[in-house]
Amino acid sequence: MNVFLNERLKLDGSDWVPESEEPFNEVVSNLSAILNSFKFYTQVVVCYSSVDMKLLLNNFQEIAGMIAGKFDDKINLIRTLLLEVNAMDWQKHKMQRNDMIYFHQESVGERTRNVTNTSLAEATEYKFNQQKIAVVNLSHSEYTDSIPIHINRSTLNPPKAMQMYRLDAFENKKDLLAFILENWYQRKYNHNPKHGENGKNVKHNKGEEVSPLECSIQEATELLKFAVSTRGKRELYMYDQARNKFIIFKAESEQVYHGYHPIDQDEVPQEVKDFLIGTLY
Repeated sequence: MNVFLNERLKLDGSDWVPESEEPFNEVVSNLSAILNSFKFYTQVVVCYSSVDMKLLLNNFQEIAGMIAGKFDDKINLIRTLLLEVNAMDWQKHKMQRNDMIYFHQESVGERTRNVTNTSLAEATEYKFNQQKIAVVNLSHSEYTDSIPIHINRSTLNPPKAMQMYRLDAFENKKDLLAFILENWYQRKYNHNPKHGENGKNVKHNKGEEVSPLECSIQEATELLKFAVSTRGKRELYMYDQARNKFIIFKAESEQVYHGYHPIDQDEVPQEVKDFLIGTLY
């Protein structure tokens, strides 16, 4: 799945001027929280426009300067997180066609705005090519009132042809993650008998401490749906609330996993524990 950052706060793409420090803090903090989430959803490709991201961060920097630079660290964190989640600058791999023009339809078509060469247009082209996409709207964005976003994809030259695309857009992290999970790649649970089931029948190999599967196979299958990962690792992690323990899912092949509750719960990275507890419960 590709998730596109809608870098625009104003419908016309102009600079944003918040009425106070509070909304600015909400915009910067919420964007950072969403980007941080993608450190654990490694099959999601975060897409942005280097052109519009530069304008957005410059806008943020100007606002921070007006309030004594209190947010410099938070603005730098956004840049850092874009790197950490391997965000893709779609400007380098552009799918929009030169013979097409893209319009944002406001208020059910009462007004349109040309959004060609923006992340909204790029997301539309991905959807045209039948790829799964979602859009992240910034807090306090003027686009918020128009969720879902509708983009008109039209030919520039005769014969004229128009298609309307509905883009699923989110500014709330939990709603976005719920949507991603609903549209997630289908994972398969393949039980490994050596871990037993319900904490019983663990098959210990000589000299090897084997961690048990403390839940049922059915429960493990359900937990697998919501498991997260970290970049550079093939294993997945989830919190088993019923047992107040974390469960690890080891990859066997593409999208096929078996699970167990590690005896040493520190096998689960602390940042993953913090993310799961803070996001899900």
